[in-house]
Amino acid sequence: MSTVERCILLSGGTQSCLAKKLNISQKSISKFKSEGCFPPKHYPRLLELFDHSLTEQELLYDFYQAQKKKQNKQKTK
Repeated sequence: MSTVERCILLSGGTQSCLAKKLNISQKSISKFKSEGCFPPKHYPRLLELFDHSLTEQELLYDFYQAQKKKQNKQKTK
């Protein structure tokens, strides 16, 4: 389960609940979920909201995995 999916569950189980907590659109949460990671600019707020349930290392791991996938897709084009 990605950190995006975990944060959705921890915030109430819907993308809209998480969007409200982060003060962003549900569409953004949907995009993050499909990409498999949050942009780093959201890390401070996420860590504040989900203290002890989420670490910066987990967020970074998902971010780097998503970047690898993106690079691999570009190489195969």
